[in-house]
Amino acid sequence: CEIRNIRSLSECDLDLYHQFNIKKIENELLVNLSGGTLQKINAVIGFLFSPDILILDEPSVGLDPVAIRYLKQKIKLEKDNRKTVILTSHIPDIVEKFSDNIIFLHEGRVLFNNSLQALFQLFNTSILEDCVFELMKQHNKVTIS
Repeated sequence: CEIRNIRSLSECDLDLYHQFNIKKIENELLVNLSGGTLQKINAVIGFLFSPDILILDEPSVGLDPVAIRYLKQKIKLEKDNRKTVILTSHIPDIVEKFSDNIIFLHEGRVLFNNSLQALFQLFNTSILEDCVFELMKQHNKVTIS
């Protein structure tokens, strides 16, 4: 599926298009759609041309649980197909499930750049939320009372 040959949709990756049932709203104006539906359309477009590198910024925000499940399955499939997936998320489940390496940024500063296992070892825990808390605390971003 190439952008200049958009009429040849049979070559495009339409998995999420079908799973999210986008056909039922394909003639709607974007301005009339909910945030969750817009997020589904963004995901469909992101995967449509089967890129070797996917950049997903908070891809699950606004999605219902069923859509999140479909999206997670699609991300896993792409990773299994050895595609590079760069994703930002505040949701620990998504970070833990899909991360080989983690870069923790705060206010433009890199606070951590290594594997998830290295992060767990650094703070002697297997709970991502605890690691994030400790990282923030170490960098004087959280006050403990």
